[in-house]
Amino acid sequence: MKDHFVTRPIDRVSVMGKKAGLKVYELMGDRKTAEDKKVKIAQMTAEALESYLAGRFDEAIKRYEAVRELNPGDRPVGFMLVRCRQYRENPPPDKWDGIFRLESK
Repeated sequence: MKDHFVTRPIDRVSVMGKKAGLKVYELMGDRKTAEDKKVKIAQMTAEALESYLAGRFDEAIKRYEAVRELNPGDRPVGFMLVRCRQYRENPPPDKWDGIFRLESK
């Protein structure tokens, strides 16, 4: 996929009843014709998610806010900003793995 499409990682999730998480991606466009702005948004989102998964929530917030400046109204970024702010105020447990577990179908 990387050779043909621009994608950005959105989150790591697991479905109800499963422990393992999968990285969820958003398709941003064809690599040959994608706007530079979309490529930049994809890279910046990947860096923000990396900070989030490492538990560096202040850094993740700054990175996600930078994405939102470039792409106002970005809903996945909005969701991640809420979650980062919640974890900054109420840190996750020590063995937190960064996976968002869906509790219903």
